[in-house]
Amino acid sequence: MKYAIAQLGAGAPVTPSDTEEFAPSYILVMGAGNVAIRPAEGNVTSLVIPAVPAGSLLPILAIRVLSTGTTATNIIRCF
Repeated sequence: MKYAIAQLGAGAPVTPSDTEEFAPSYILVMGAGNVAIRPAEGNVTSLVIPAVPAGSLLPILAIRVLSTGTTATNIIRCF
């Protein structure tokens, strides 16, 4: 089985918001908890990923981290 490794050039802190979007980014979670995102592609407007461990890089591109449903802290978007 082969795995793809994303090469990330930069990162920025994310303040969860139900209205503000950013360029498609991977989400790095430094404080454990639930993460609610809006995926960059598809018809899904909200996806809650439960119990994300601290230090996890979510393998999905997101354009928003929602404040509603997010309990994780110290979230960084990587692009």
